Amino acid sequence: MRFDRGHFVSAVLGGLVVAVIMAAMPAVAGNGDNLRLGRKNYATQVTLIKGKGGVLIRNTTPAGEPAAWFEVKSGPPFAVNSTSRVDNLNADLLDGRSANSLTRATWCTSVDAADGVDYGCTMTITAPVAGYLLMSGSVDFWTSTPGGDLLSCMFKEGVTEVPGSRRDIDIQMPGNQESDCATDAAVYVTPGEHSITFATQSVGANTNLGSVGAYILYVPFNGAGALPKASP
Repeated sequence: MRFDRGHFVSAVLGGLVVAVIMAAMPAVAGNGDNLRLGRKNYATQVTLIKGKGGVLIRNTTPAGEPAAWFEVKSGPPFAVNSTSRVDNLNADLLDGRSANSLTRATWCTSVDAADGVDYGCTMTITAPVAGYLLMSGSVDFWTSTPGGDLLSCMFKEGVTEVPGSRRDIDIQMPGNQESDCATDAAVYVTPGEHSITFATQSVGANTNLGSVGAYILYVPFNGAGALPKASP
């Protein structure tokens, strides 16, 4: 085999040049170095980037890959110095729902309900999605006429009594001549409008009614898994 000394010397010199260049251009950029794309960049001081046109990060990787990662050991991954809304960044929805779908409420009140007759106030509430209606109400009763009265208060959905909402009150004169009938309940509802009535029942002619207050709170249910159940 023929030995070409000139080619050998050229190869050696070329290797030395490449080694010198590689030594002068480390694979990891540090403080004061230029940003190296496709390589690790490391700094122990804050890196400031100023640009009149801003900074654009365009992702050309396959769909579903993020354009940027922010990794921290603790604390928030980034911060801003503006309270202005950022489109597609500020949260418009919570679990896919707008604020109007999260909670709704309605109520009814009476300073002094009519005496001697049954009382009822109907509240209408719309459930945007399936959820629960949480309800609470109370009414004052008393009598100043000898004798007694056994009366009740409850919630009704339409004309149907909400299970577990009935409370029975026994007032007597003399004796327990004044009492408060208070009740609460929860009912699962489907999307749509619902009419709930807080009502009294069996109010005698000699029974006085005082102040009344009732409210309904709608809470959505996400539909995943089994429906929540009341504790025994």
